[in-house]
Amino acid sequence: MIISSGKHRIVDYDIYIFDRWGNMIYHGDNIYASKWDGKANHGSDVAQQDVYVWKVKLKDVFGKTHTYIGTVTLVR
Repeated sequence: MIISSGKHRIVDYDIYIFDRWGNMIYHGDNIYASKWDGKANHGSDVAQQDVYVWKVKLKDVFGKTHTYIGTVTLVR
């Protein structure tokens, strides 16, 4: 699948969410359907109010891999 956004085209996409201990609590691989709902352990637990690290890895149509990292604060 190629996802187009203006001049940027994405061939492969992965998003990861990690807790403060580095445990991966979420993974999604569909840019349109992968939306973290604030749950952990494959949706079985509600994640606590905290700061989480996200990492997005994607590949463009030229085969170049891009990695972006940031934080998100979960507030209940």
